[in-house]
Amino acid sequence: MEPCSADKWDVEIFAGDVSPALIARPLFRNVRVTGGILRGEVQDAQGNPISDLIGTCVPIPDLNIPELSQMTFFFRLKDLGSEIGIFLIGYAFPRSGSSLPIFNGRWLAHPPGPNTPAATGDGSRIFLPGFVLPGSGDTGTSTGTGGGPQITAV
Repeated sequence: MEPCSADKWDVEIFAGDVSPALIARPLFRNVRVTGGILRGEVQDAQGNPISDLIGTCVPIPDLNIPELSQMTFFFRLKDLGSEIGIFLIGYAFPRSGSSLPIFNGRWLAHPPGPNTPAATGDGSRIFLPGFVLPGSGDTGTSTGTGGGPQITAV
């Protein structure tokens, strides 16, 4: 499957480089790409809205491999006391033996600016119990799969 045509992505966000720990599971839904611009929404596991979602999805130039794409995802998270912007950047490609693509990349937490997509709900619901929003400048890794619930990236 060409990654830019996937309308759902189940993403796992990890913190730490030496022994990464899973910290969040946002779901990207109603994703559509037009002219390389990605739009959609971020939801929690129960389908509650978290944030608007914007980004990009474009084939890697000059490789003529449509199933390999560069992707970005950009959204906002908030809890009772703070808000943070999250930027993911990476690449997507088909998974062997599956019709669903995989996203593999890095994330960066940053102070939200005027163009950071709006938070539409409580972003803390995507984090594992006991975790608080990351501070700006925090980094980690992220994986995800295009497709329905219960799909885990390997």
